[in-house]
Amino acid sequence: MGPKKKGKKGKKGKKEEEAPPEEPSEYDTMDVPMLKEVIQMLRQQLEKAQVDRNYVQHERVSAINFNLEVSAN
Repeated sequence: MGPKKKGKKGKKGKKEEEAPPEEPSEYDTMDVPMLKEVIQMLRQQLEKAQVDRNYVQHERVSAINFNLEVSAN
């Protein structure tokens, strides 16, 4: 018979510390109409960022394809 396996060694006796309470954000104090305006503005910013990212990716692919065509000739 082989040696007995020992139990897992771990940190004992240490309790999880509670996270400090989160500080209120600027959105916590806004009323509903203001929050709706902010949501609309953030959605517009997201859409613009997505369009810009798509444009940059398209330009990158176009440049890569152009370089491949030039090097093939």
